[in-house]
Amino acid sequence: MTHLTAAEIKSGWQLVRRRGCRAGRRVQLHRAPTTVRQVSVSILPASRSEVSFGCLNVRSLLNKTDDVIEVIRDRHLDVLCLTETWHDADSVCVGRLRNAGFNVVDRPRPCVVDDMSTNHGGVAIVSMDCVVLSPVAVAKSSTFEHVCTRINSGRFSCITVVLYRPGSVAVRQQFFQDLAALLEQVATYQVPVFITGDFNIRLDRPNDVYAVQLRQLLGYYGMTAHESGPTHQLGGALDVLITRDDAGRPDSVSVIDVGLSDHHLLQWTILATCSSPSVETLQSRSWRKLDVDVFRSALLTSRLCHQDLWPAGADDMAALYATELHSVLDQLITRQKRVSDPWFDAECRIAKHKTQQLERAHAAACRRS
Repeated sequence: MTHLTAAEIKSGWQLVRRRGCRAGRRVQLHRAPTTVRQVSVSILPASRSEVSFGCLNVRSLLNKTDDVIEVIRDRHLDVLCLTETWHDADSVCVGRLRNAGFNVVDRPRPCVVDDMSTNHGGVAIVSMDCVVLSPVAVAKSSTFEHVCTRINSGRFSCITVVLYRPGSVAVRQQFFQDLAALLEQVATYQVPVFITGDFNIRLDRPNDVYAVQLRQLLGYYGMTAHESGPTHQLGGALDVLITRDDAGRPDSVSVIDVGLSDHHLLQWTILATCSSPSVETLQSRSWRKLDVDVFRSALLTSRLCHQDLWPAGADDMAALYATELHSVLDQLITRQKRVSDPWFDAECRIAKHKTQQLERAHAAACRRS
């Protein structure tokens, strides 16, 4: 047994046994706790240059909560996606993460039997307290477990899906059908989309029939599975990151062995700088204020009604028509300038047009009845 010297005891150091899954049981020298209470305050930054993501098959979060927190802090992760958490709806590990200041959106695997056996499976998304997680309802699946959230950090926003397909079950065509339903829904978002997790498909084998089918399916929706190298200790790229081709593609995906399970950590970073929304100034006239008689009189006194003042060429005649008409209208009705809303994009415009169509159809049906 190791003993401290009198000088070490006087300086306030003590031996603390620490048990962690990453390094096993070990003895470390820690400073004894004092009576000073430390309070950590998290401030949401106004703008961030980048957001760091990670994905790990943790193989039981129940006894690795402290180690997961350590990985998040050591790797400076803002968001960590976990598969095979092995937790239930009433497991204390999720509560411990929330008590430590993290945000958690999880989906435990439903228990099929009411006993004390380990509930394998389960997925979760853990983030720092300055990152907002908002659950998103997506299509359900019978072949894989998943959870979807909208992630907001400052002005940065994205959709993240963590997915786990059990490796103990053979790949079926139903898996690709369920995945297609999920892709069809998340592909409609205009923000970057990240789909990550343990697919248990050998994407490192170019001739694997399921890997080929998965890549083809992703291509149909404009998405790509990033090459990352082996993610399992025995080899094989089982964990994968999928992004859309038009937005939110990280420069690279790193594979780090953090020692928590037989899977390695996938880590990637995305730039969080957002370009300023396009704003245009619109000009309009209040046509309801136009007096038709006054407008007719003004046209009769303009050059448009005096043939001797007309130019010879057709182009010049068209230019004269536009100039005189605008001049008369400017005298009668002033132009009003309005700045467009930056959030009102093409998708909102289509939705508004569809809503107006339905409203007119409903009003017509009410009149007929």
